[in-house]
Amino acid sequence: MKPRSLPLPLTVVLLLVVGVFRSAVAAEPVSPPPAGPDQPAAGPGGRDYPYAKVVETLHGEGATSWWLFQPADPAPAITPVVVFLHGWSAIDPWIYGAWIQHLVKKGNTVIYPRYQDSPLTPTSRFTPNMLAALRDAIGALTGAGLKNGVTAVDWKRFAVAGHSVGGLLTMNLAALAAGNGFPQPRALMSVQPGRSGTKKTEFGVPLEDLSLVPSSSLLLCLTGEKDNVCADHDARLILQTTTAVPGKNKNRLIQLPDPTGLPKLAANHFGPCSPPVEPLLSPEEAQRLGASPPDARAFLAALSGDLTPLRVYLRTAAGRAWQAEGMGGNGFAETFDPPNAEDYTLWRLFDQLCETAFLGADPATALGHSPAARSMGKWSNGVPVKPLVSAGTE
Repeated sequence: MKPRSLPLPLTVVLLLVVGVFRSAVAAEPVSPPPAGPDQPAAGPGGRDYPYAKVVETLHGEGATSWWLFQPADPAPAITPVVVFLHGWSAIDPWIYGAWIQHLVKKGNTVIYPRYQDSPLTPTSRFTPNMLAALRDAIGALTGAGLKNGVTAVDWKRFAVAGHSVGGLLTMNLAALAAGNGFPQPRALMSVQPGRSGTKKTEFGVPLEDLSLVPSSSLLLCLTGEKDNVCADHDARLILQTTTAVPGKNKNRLIQLPDPTGLPKLAANHFGPCSPPVEPLLSPEEAQRLGASPPDARAFLAALSGDLTPLRVYLRTAAGRAWQAEGMGGNGFAETFDPPNAEDYTLWRLFDQLCETAFLGADPATALGHSPAARSMGKWSNGVPVKPLVSAGTE
């Protein structure tokens, strides 16, 4: 007995219903992932910039050279000073350009010591080179050293921020400032510091006697839970050995990864890096500047501190696509990402640390002791970004 078939009209109706259902499913819009928090409108970390222009100049030669960044438009009468100490081989300040621009447009003078010629510079030379560059900078920015176009600085409002190796050098500078006749920095931010070594082995950067860091210092260490380069060993060591700094004046905060939206927050070693957002080049400009995909020569140039080939390529449409697609699964890509919630939080914390140190205010907020201070904002869907964790001085 043959199976009964459905009448033709019913079969057609069912096919139409199935087709409509499939079309509806296929056409169902996919909700985009939530966006990250914007930069605060005002206050510490905010985009209420009183100065519109950043003036950049390079001074000295080789490993003891230094960049100077000062605000303009309008030109201030006098500014606080921030020494910014880069990570290993991040010689070109463009790597941290977004943070540097933020600091300068907020009204700070930024000194960026080079301290190494190349990756081959011995780590034992990092601290002496940094001190030599800073000695030259202090002379150039003080008294008779001031030249036309250089804004005077207030050394009583002096802060230091450093990332990775620069986080170690931040502490060395604080310990050695008095013995070298330098002004004493009052605010210290050591971000993902590492890796330290000993003078005997020449492996890593030797830490100075951090018991010399004065009790008046405010010290904030920041580590990332997914920092697989330096982890948190040196941050803990710094907090343990700065014995003159009372516990209420120092703290460690931990960033947590949060993949809720885009950009995903990686909490890895490269989070503090963000170049300034630069406009796309026209095809004619790109051709004139020789924009091309990175090759061995571009890689070697980057290791020597010249990021121009990569910088030019990333200003083309092809370069932006390469960054998003070709480097999307690479943690190092975070180095070239535009600023995100991790950056804005870092900027806010350092701004607050400086204000607190210069004004002598209660350091609880600047050191992240309250939930509000540890907040990283909300995703565009209203879900809070995973906040910072306060680890104390352990």
